Amino acid sequence: MMFMSQEEFQKQVLESLAELKTDVERLDASIEKSDDKFDTYRQATQSLVNLAFGLIASATNHSGIRSFQKIVGRDRLN
Repeated sequence: MMFMSQEEFQKQVLESLAELKTDVERLDASIEKSDDKFDTYRQATQSLVNLAFGLIASATNHSGIRSFQKIVGRDRLN
């Protein structure tokens, strides 16, 4: 069995640490991209919900005006 010298061991440890640092940096960049994608998805979802509520409110309001016009009569509103 062959043993490494202390210098060889330190070199191997430093190389491993450098590889780990590179991996962590890549993961960090990947997480940032995922966060950006999630934020974009969240904003799009919120916009879609706002649009849906707006359309529902508009349709409800329009329906309410029509019903009111039928009850009161169009001649009285003009």
